[in-house]
Amino acid sequence: MPAFEAAVLPQAGKITVESVQARARKARERLHPETLTVRHERADRSRNAGLVPQDDGMAEVWFRCAADKAVMVFNLVQALAKKLQGPEEARTLPQLRADVITDLLLNPGTRTGGCTCNGSTVTGNGTCKGTGSGTGTCAGTGTGAGAGITASVAVTLSLETAAGLSEEPGELAGYGPIPPDMARNLAGLAKSWLLVLTDEYRTAVAAAKDLRHPPEWLKRLVRLRDGHCSGPGCHVEARFCEVDHTIAWEDGGKTVLGNLKALCKPEHIAKHAGGWTVTQYPDGSTTWKSRTGHEWTSTPENSWSIRPPTEPPPPDLYTPPPF
Repeated sequence: MPAFEAAVLPQAGKITVESVQARARKARERLHPETLTVRHERADRSRNAGLVPQDDGMAEVWFRCAADKAVMVFNLVQALAKKLQGPEEARTLPQLRADVITDLLLNPGTRTGGCTCNGSTVTGNGTCKGTGSGTGTCAGTGTGAGAGITASVAVTLSLETAAGLSEEPGELAGYGPIPPDMARNLAGLAKSWLLVLTDEYRTAVAAAKDLRHPPEWLKRLVRLRDGHCSGPGCHVEARFCEVDHTIAWEDGGKTVLGNLKALCKPEHIAKHAGGWTVTQYPDGSTTWKSRTGHEWTSTPENSWSIRPPTEPPPPDLYTPPPF
């Protein structure tokens, strides 16, 4: 399909495989002849769980369910596993995740829990086209392994979708496009909103405080835009990442969305100690150049470019981005 190729192939050889895959998934959802709602209702009937025997006394257990539930389950397991980390803990994070799941299912104890939503984001002012993001949480209470642990998911949707005036899919952080009803269900439970303004071209209009350290609202915006670590090929979820200046503050870099990116701790250390040169573009894409001259480009999950509100949109706004 020419439209699919036009959306996916430009400069595909110069960006990471993960970025190409994410671009392809979004293009498929946008160009598919059936709505995502119809396809999800059909696919949801295939939810299941299974067992796959492995060598050396091991096995894999898998389950298939709706994306919002799957992401929330994983985020809760991740939060529980990270709580167990410490100087005296020899298990790796992947090992802890596996142990947490088996503990939750085989030794539930007196644990109880429930899912609510808090901390979401909406964008738009008046007639401006906007997007928003809601955060769902699952909290464990009681005396079991899940006591006091909260995990969350974030969903981005347009104001039209939130109001039921559009069936445009939402975006689930760490996953991708989701049906509009699923996005509305998550965002509708939000207790608070972080204002982000966009114009009719989906261009964010935001000004950061002139501070050395970005304020919390700006960190949240960076993480929502990026979705994952911006390091080459790294897909650590942005909520577990640090927020870094691409051009360092001491070198004249500003604390604005166009100069901030999400970086997991190892990639953050590698950027400063590994001799990498990083270039950031208006849509949040970053190109990493190594000492050997090799380059990798990583793209964010949500491309919110920044420009002054009085500046006209570039003539090629509706063509595929260069990265």
